Order: sequence, then structure tokens, then C-alpha cells
Amino acid sequence: MSSLKRLFWNGRARRLRALWRLALQTALLVACTLASGLVLTLLALPFGVAPGSPSPETPPGTARLLSALAGMGGVAASMAAAARYLDRRPFADFGFHLDRRWRADLGFGLALGPLLMGGIFATGWGLDWIEVTGTLAPAERGGSFALPFAGALVAFVCVGIYEEMISRGYHLLNVAEGLSGLLGPRAALAVGCVASSAVFGVLHWGNPNATLRSTACLVGAGLLFGLAYVVTGELGLPIGLHISWNFAQGNVFGFPVSGTDAGATLLGTRPTGPEWWTGGAFGPEAGASGILALLMAVVAVLAWTRFRRGDARPRLALAHYAPPGETDGVAEVRQASSRSESA
Repeated sequence: MSSLKRLFWNGRARRLRALWRLALQTALLVACTLASGLVLTLLALPFGVAPGSPSPETPPGTARLLSALAGMGGVAASMAAAARYLDRRPFADFGFHLDRRWRADLGFGLALGPLLMGGIFATGWGLDWIEVTGTLAPAERGGSFALPFAGALVAFVCVGIYEEMISRGYHLLNVAEGLSGLLGPRAALAVGCVASSAVFGVLHWGNPNATLRSTACLVGAGLLFGLAYVVTGELGLPIGLHISWNFAQGNVFGFPVSGTDAGATLLGTRPTGPEWWTGGAFGPEAGASGILALLMAVVAVLAWTRFRRGDARPRLALAHYAPPGETDGVAEVRQASSRSESA
């Protein structure tokens, strides 16, 4: 094989090298998201609303919901195409082996987010750094509560799934596979976790009220989600935690979510304490309270994984790829986990 061809093509794996897979999947993601958004726009035209284009005539949160659905469709379609034509693997190997263990991880993640946000609220309220302004607060004065609240839940479910799919299931996995031969699987997974988390943080740079501090804190959140993926080998735990972290933060306790107003909330709250603790207009993710919650989440994720799988070590097989027909690295992860559980 010529040197030029080896630059693009991995002969052993019989597929493009990781850098080109990542680049092409990004192009697919943009195209599929635009197409998904166009379809939703056409479907929403009779109602006078389109993704990303709120209007006074539409219920609060409708545009955000449509944008989340467009993102979900774009990520799912682009990763399905990448699985078949670029990565040459079953879609489930991105972290979707929906077995009993996967569902238990999802449930734990869904429960952990409200506990962490409840701790932030209780601490701030006890210190008089959070003021409760009401309950069952609608998205706008005089508006309804139930429909915007339900719409926010659906939107955050979509966001939690598609952000974990792309950041951990695709970016982290492909970076680790690409660097495994050079650095070894453990270091490759670490670099993949850091690189995908950096991209995750930078993608939120354009959010309202974003700062260097908030971006750094979101990189830390990405590292937490990456840890949950690496030690379990699946996306159940990071997806569950991502969904419940956002929803509890915004629509249960009334905090800003990465600089945005989540809409209808069970509790209406207003930060009155120092910004270094509350995160100010960006929300707890930009404050010391959010950092402390992330550290507590790390301990909880490691303890849960050790309890369920017998250890909380990185699943090194994630960094190994075998062409179809040979032993599948992700299958090895699941077999090893099964042995640990039954031991």
C-alpha cells in the first residue's frame, strides 16, 4: 500500500482512518441536521413556527422543542450512515446495547441528576443565596404551565441523547480507536475523553452569558459524562445523567441551564448569593456549586460502576476495533462486565 493511501486508509481495519471518519461524519451531521430541520419547518409552517424561530403566536418553548427534535434527527441519521459506511460497525456499538444493565445505568443516571441539583438548591437556600419566588411557574406571565413543562422535558430528553451520542458515542470512541496504536488503549481513552469534552465545552461558547469560566466548567461536565461512558462502555449512564441534570436544573429548581431560560418550572427561584457560587446568569454550571456537584457525581458514578460491574476501571476494549466478522471490542466489554456481575 502506498504511503499516500495509508494516510487515508487503514488496511487492517479496512476503513478510513479516524481523522477522516470524524471529518466526514461532521459533514454528514451538518447535512442531516439541515435536512431534519427543513422537514420539521415544512411540517410546522401551518402552525406559524419553525425551529429556532420563535414567534408571539406560538406556545413558549415550541421553537426550542422543534430545534431539539431537528438535532436529534440529524445526529441519529448521520451516525446511522457513519456506522454503515465509515465505521463499519453495528449502530449498537456506539453504546446502545439496550440490555438490563444498560437500563439500570440509565435509571441511576436519571435519579442522580435531581439529587445533585437538589443539593445545590438546599445548600443555596440554607445560606440565603437562593430566593424562592413561586411554584408551578409558567414560562410567561399568564401562560399555561403543563404544556411548556412537558415540552421542555421532551426537548431535554432529545438533547441528552443526541449530545451524548455525538460527543461520547462517536467523537470519544473514534479518537480513542485512532490513537490506541500510538499511545496504548488507556492513554488513548484519556485523550479521547479530554478532546471530546473540549469540543463539548467550546460548542456551548455561543450560549447566552457564556464566559471562559462557564466554558471550562462545561468541559468538566463533559469529562464527567466521558468518565461514565469509559467505565461502563455504554451510553446509558451518561445519557440518563445528562437528561436529568438539565431538566432538574432548569425545570425543577428554576436555575438557568447553560445560560438559557428553561421555561416553565416547578420552583421559581432567583440567585441572591455571590456569583462565584451560584454561577449568576449562566447557572450553577458556571459556579462553585456546580463544580462541587460534578465532583460528587464523579464519586457516585465510580461507586455505582464498581457496585454493578465489580470494578470501575476504564473499559480498554473500547479503544480496540475489529472488522466485521472478527471479535468485536465492544462485545468484549459486555462479556467482561457479565463475568464480573456473575462472579
